[in-house]
Amino acid sequence: GTTGYIDRQGNIAIEPKFDYAQNFKNGKALVRNRGQYGFINQDGDFIIEPQYHDAKSFSDGLAPVQQNKRSNWGYINQKGIFDIQPQFEMAHAFSEDMALVQTSEHKEWGYISTSGKMIISAKYPQAKSFSEGLAAVQLGYKQWGYINKNGAVVIESKFLEAQSFSEGKAVIAMPVDNDNLEQKKFGYINKQGKIIIEPVYE
Repeated sequence: GTTGYIDRQGNIAIEPKFDYAQNFKNGKALVRNRGQYGFINQDGDFIIEPQYHDAKSFSDGLAPVQQNKRSNWGYINQKGIFDIQPQFEMAHAFSEDMALVQTSEHKEWGYISTSGKMIISAKYPQAKSFSEGLAAVQLGYKQWGYINKNGAVVIESKFLEAQSFSEGKAVIAMPVDNDNLEQKKFGYINKQGKIIIEPVYE
């Protein structure tokens, strides 16, 4: 099947002709056409022709793209020109002026600025994008904690899983008991790292 867009009245605004289509964001949408990703405007015209093996939405004027299956990820501007050259094993969209990237050398995660400068060094085995000033990262013993935008640990690593903050709280997972680290129970913490909804079995 193909995907298109309807307006608020339910009328077809852009004919279904894409293999895949994301929602519009700042007047642009990421679509896939014949297996290649590109970007359209609200008239359905391509502003960046489908040419990428993979891509993610624009944020802060930049979009992460991968030109072919084996190439590194970089960031294009709204003209389709690389502002940050392909150099990353994996790359996420910018969030709060920082983007989560995985280095191709050590496969570790860090954070870059919109100029492409690494501002929180790539040292995390796993990590998530910034939200409400904090990012969940995997620290010692494969446990998750949270860092601030200076890279300082502000919530110690003690969680089996940790999601991004939303409206001042984040979902975390704790072990059911210390003898069984595989079985998880889920609860919520606040931005001080205090449990506000006790973990229960999931």
